[in-house]
Amino acid sequence: MIKKITMKKIIAVTGTPGTGKTTLSGRLAQELNAKVISLTDVVNENNLYTGIDLERDSKIVDVKKLSKFIDNLIKTKFSDTETIILEGLLSQFMPVTHVIVLRASPSALKQRLESRGYSKAKIRENVEAEFMGVCLNESMWCENIIEVDSTAHVNLNLILGWLASGGRKIHEIDWTEDFCGVLSEFTLH
Repeated sequence: MIKKITMKKIIAVTGTPGTGKTTLSGRLAQELNAKVISLTDVVNENNLYTGIDLERDSKIVDVKKLSKFIDNLIKTKFSDTETIILEGLLSQFMPVTHVIVLRASPSALKQRLESRGYSKAKIRENVEAEFMGVCLNESMWCENIIEVDSTAHVNLNLILGWLASGGRKIHEIDWTEDFCGVLSEFTLH
C-alpha cells in the first residue's frame, strides 16, 4: 500500500489593519476545511508581548517568541491538520508556506479605520504603511505570495485557484495616486 504524501499548507493572511484579514480567513477556512489561528488571540492569551507602545496604542510583540510558540502549536495541537491559516498583522513573520497580503486603497482604509475609532496619528501611520506596501515587503521572502486588492471585495476564487496551483509571487498593486490625495488631507489641517 502506497501512503499518500501530503504537504501541510500554512497560510499567512496579513495586511494593514482594516484590510479584511479576519473575514477572509473565515471564508478560506470554510472553503479549505482549514483551522484558523488568530495571532492577536495567541499574543493576548499567552502574554507574548514585552510592553505597550502608548504612542501607537498597540502591544510590542516579541516576534521570535510568537514564531516559536506558533511553530510548537502547529506541531502539537494541529499536527494532523492539512491546512492552517495564520490570521494577523504579523503572520508574514511566522513559519508559513504561503502568504496572502490583503491591500486596500488608502482612502478606503482611512474610512474603515475612522469607523473603528482609530486616532488620526494611527490612521496616518497605517495609511502610510499601506501606501509603502510594508506587509508586502515583509512577505517577499516567501516563495508563494499573492497580494489581493480588498478595497471593494476579495475575489475568493482567485485565491483558491492560486492555492490550487501551488502559489507564485504576484505583485501588481500601486496606491500612489490615492495615497497622495489622502496625504493632502493630513497636511492641509
